[in-house]
Amino acid sequence: MNSRTNQRYNQIGLDRLIRLKWLERTAYLLMTGNDAPVVKTALQEELQGAFRSNNTKIRGSLDKTLTILMKIWVRPPPDLHPLQRDGLKLLSQLPHRDHIAVHWGMAMAVYPFWGAVAAHVGRLLRLQGTAAARYNAVCGSNTGNEKQFLAGFDMYCGASSIGRS
Repeated sequence: MNSRTNQRYNQIGLDRLIRLKWLERTAYLLMTGNDAPVVKTALQEELQGAFRSNNTKIRGSLDKTLTILMKIWVRPPPDLHPLQRDGLKLLSQLPHRDHIAVHWGMAMAVYPFWGAVAAHVGRLLRLQGTAAARYNAVCGSNTGNEKQFLAGFDMYCGASSIGRS
């Protein structure tokens, strides 16, 4: 395993809400033959209204969201290019209701830590039917890892699957 692959396994990555429709749009733009700069520009224009700040002087939520979308579908690590091609082919063949599984798989491949955490939460949900994310009682806020996990988990399951206390 090379250092880039190791880096991918140690990176949490999903630190914000990523909507399924954004993943769909990213993949669609790529499937229709657009190159990376065109995809990024189109997403930037289309998603701008979903974010509060239009300040381009600092790297804000929109830019970070675009980075995640681009890394999942447009610029995955080289060792994932065969998976990317297969995923795009599946998206073109599967009914829309089944697309989430393809996006889920690609996101877990690009961000393996996220996949491992989601697997643990899945086991907990299977055993208990619910899971609670505990906020840090000492400082009155949630930790960075909990916040990142919740943002990513909400992407696929919605906030109703995890109780926040």
